[in-house]
Amino acid sequence: MSRNTTVRLALANTIAVYIAALLLVITMSISAAETGRYGARKKYTGEIVVLRHLTASSVALLQAQVDLCAYDARRAGQTD
Repeated sequence: MSRNTTVRLALANTIAVYIAALLLVITMSISAAETGRYGARKKYTGEIVVLRHLTASSVALLQAQVDLCAYDARRAGQTD
């Protein structure tokens, strides 16, 4: 009977160790996912700010080009 108890105890200890290891891995995975999500969110918000500035600059440059072309067209019409 003591042999059965020893085997039963060894199996119970093994299962307990595996469950503890599994819980540790799950906790680490959740922590890594949260850290990754935070980093991605921070990078995304930083890139959005830069892209908005780039878009505004591009719009201003295009408007300047349109104005310059209009000026050249008016000037060419005056000299003819």
